[in-house]
Amino acid sequence: MKSFISTCIFFFSLQISGFSQVSIDELKSHKTYGTVKEITLTTSLADKKGNLTFESQGVYKYNKSGKLKQELWSFSNPDSLSCSYLYEYTENKPFYSVKYSDYENKFTHHIEYKLDSLNRIVFITTLSESSDSLQQLSYTYSNETWRQVHEFNYSLVLGRKLLSQTTYLYNEKGILTGLWTHFLTGTIKSQTMYKYDEQDVLVSRFTLSSKNENKAMKKIEDLTFKYEFDKLGNWIKRTAYEKKKIVYLEERAITYFE
Repeated sequence: MKSFISTCIFFFSLQISGFSQVSIDELKSHKTYGTVKEITLTTSLADKKGNLTFESQGVYKYNKSGKLKQELWSFSNPDSLSCSYLYEYTENKPFYSVKYSDYENKFTHHIEYKLDSLNRIVFITTLSESSDSLQQLSYTYSNETWRQVHEFNYSLVLGRKLLSQTTYLYNEKGILTGLWTHFLTGTIKSQTMYKYDEQDVLVSRFTLSSKNENKAMKKIEDLTFKYEFDKLGNWIKRTAYEKKKIVYLEERAITYFE
């Protein structure tokens, strides 16, 4: 059951973060043109011989204003149960809140966003009714350097502990170019760099990491991406390669409102 919760919350966090200016690479999977009605995202992983095996499938259903109204996920891992979420929204600036729950209402979460004068998210609070746990994320902005510092705090009922701090680096267009995660001592734990083409489509991702703050970082990922697009310019197939060998394949089936 723990695997079910963590897996579903992971995919939810990628989607819900799209309401803020905090844009991580995975959100590129959901950037679209046109009035999207539904997206089915299927991910397959490749073995050493390049053979693809189904890993997961997510279905996103939107209303005509572009807000997510339902999300369904299925996984190949037998320890990860299928999950479905329904979304409710409340807007009352400078706050923005979302409630989502699984289809049996066993797991219900409330997310509240606090905005600054520029309508940027500065604080996110997530309360899980099922486990009485609290997650808090705070954001600070520096317009001069396009830098955002993202602190993730995890609170239980009896205490609070800072787990990590991440710095996001952006170019002049506000597109993510770097992601640094730090140990609590301030030493860099991992560093990821992103490159884009002239249309701002992600073409490569390079990651260094260290398991110990006293050891040098080592390369753990060096991916390049190739795409296929539909008539509206939305990608429907994205293939990730490392050393010219396929690592994973993402395919999107997109339907639109008429």
